[in-house]
Amino acid sequence: MRFGFPLLICAALVVPASALAADADVHGYALADLTATQARSTAANPDNLFDTGGGTGELALGLEGNVSGVRWRGRLTLDGEFGNGWPSEHYVALQELHYGWLSGERWHFSAGQQLLTWDNGLSFQPLGFFKSSQTDLRDVFDTEGRSQGLPMLVTTYLGDTVTTDIVASTSNPGNDRAERSNARQLATRWSGELTPGLNTALMLRKRDGARVGVGVSTSYGVDEVTLRADAYYGPAEAREFPTALLAGPAQLYLPPLAFSYDPGHDYKLRSEIGATWTPQRGLALYGEWVHHGDGISGSQWKLYNQQLALHAAALNGPYHGAAVGNLGTDLSLLGSAPTGVRRDYLYLRAELGQGDATWYLSTFAGLADGSAMTTLSKTWLLRAHLTLKADLNAFTGNASSEFGLTPYRYQADLVLQQTF
Repeated sequence: MRFGFPLLICAALVVPASALAADADVHGYALADLTATQARSTAANPDNLFDTGGGTGELALGLEGNVSGVRWRGRLTLDGEFGNGWPSEHYVALQELHYGWLSGERWHFSAGQQLLTWDNGLSFQPLGFFKSSQTDLRDVFDTEGRSQGLPMLVTTYLGDTVTTDIVASTSNPGNDRAERSNARQLATRWSGELTPGLNTALMLRKRDGARVGVGVSTSYGVDEVTLRADAYYGPAEAREFPTALLAGPAQLYLPPLAFSYDPGHDYKLRSEIGATWTPQRGLALYGEWVHHGDGISGSQWKLYNQQLALHAAALNGPYHGAAVGNLGTDLSLLGSAPTGVRRDYLYLRAELGQGDATWYLSTFAGLADGSAMTTLSKTWLLRAHLTLKADLNAFTGNASSEFGLTPYRYQADLVLQQTF
């Protein structure tokens, strides 16, 4: 893999972008991201059938600004696999564009595409309804600027003790129909500080085509410790899901199993309980328990493994083509592996360092089977505003576990980022 070329392009992007920032009060970053993946054979990817390993690269330029109450943020991205005519994709994303204004001292309004955060969690946001991207466990603080907002209208009333927010949002046209459905919603939140250090919020949410759900968020900080919890009880989120895969006995489908749209009528609990401890300068410890109420149950996971065994066995028979298609559908179930497809997880993170270098070690472990995604990362401050970050992700677990079935053994990531 030739890594020098992307780094040179990234360096070339920084010069004109920095000049623009100086002249127009624009801020942003330029980055080069190189990823190498070591694939492995699993029941979902026999003999690396789907060729999941190799190297990929990304160049990105992110810009943001605020002019007369209008805030905007965008990202230009070039990415693809090395050896396949890199870059194979390039796109521009308008991540935020909204206008905010005041009416008196108590009423605040904003309209347009924006991010809205009502959660306290790092690895999972049960109340994360107002963004169009999932949490990246390799970059939970979104230092690489991938987050994207939704078009919405936000009304805020600042009371003496309680703040009221009313939000109406719609979908981004580029998302699939499940994400579009989830983003068409109306929500109200009441928040306030009940006692010094104790912040609590209650929310009601009505998604398009679904019934009303209720959410709560609370955090309490004292000295070196912060405790937090977020929960939402409501209809499961709409999703494109291979429903028939888990609906009956293992079988070979002809033609390959199709995805179906699940609007999520049944009420489910999604929650996160966590704590942060900062015993001394340069050291931070995080812990979170995560519950996905709409995740796959133990009996469904057992059936999933039976499907994998049947489909893999059919590769050497007369229905080879159907078996490949079925395995592709099976593997898609693990496509969001870093965010989990089962119900309960534990997230632990330790950070150490200050000044020119910082280390962190994190693990996202499934409580149902003990499999885990573990990340070791180090960040170097090369000079003012220029950082280099190296990550190593390992996916571990027994052969029938969630992260043991993930078709990656290791992923190494290198990010050079210039901010301005």
